[in-house]
Amino acid sequence: MLRVRWSTSGLLLAGSLLLPLAACSSPSVANYDARMAYLRATAARGVETHRLLASQGAKIDPKRCQAAYDGLARNDIPTDAKESGTDSTIVTDAWASQVNAFFVDSCVSGLPRPVPGDPTPPRSSAGTPAASRTPAPDPSPTPSLTLHPAPTGTPAPRGS
Repeated sequence: MLRVRWSTSGLLLAGSLLLPLAACSSPSVANYDARMAYLRATAARGVETHRLLASQGAKIDPKRCQAAYDGLARNDIPTDAKESGTDSTIVTDAWASQVNAFFVDSCVSGLPRPVPGDPTPPRSSAGTPAASRTPAPDPSPTPSLTLHPAPTGTPAPRGS
């Protein structure tokens, strides 16, 4: 279980200075809007990771994206619950799993996973988001093809 604990008392070490946490009567659980903003930022990090992997010619799959997520420092996940019997706030397993899923899904697809409550992108008849119909630029494009005229004596194609 991933638990991040914020205590009501403590000290913050900043360089060589010790600064007391001032006037915090008790830490609060992040509200819904703050958590949704965090999911949007996490999805953007997943897309950024997708682009980085693509630029390196790496295979992009759930396993590689999960490894990238595991390598990130995730000490900034907003808390979503109070710990029972204390004033401490925690990150629950369900919330941590949702954050993980947003990163990995966005990394694999190269598109940000929609956040609950956001308008969904229009879908094509094939069920694909409209944004995905425009492919991302290829990080290593192939040289353009040069068309040469057909050799003389070759009949014109039918139907022209």
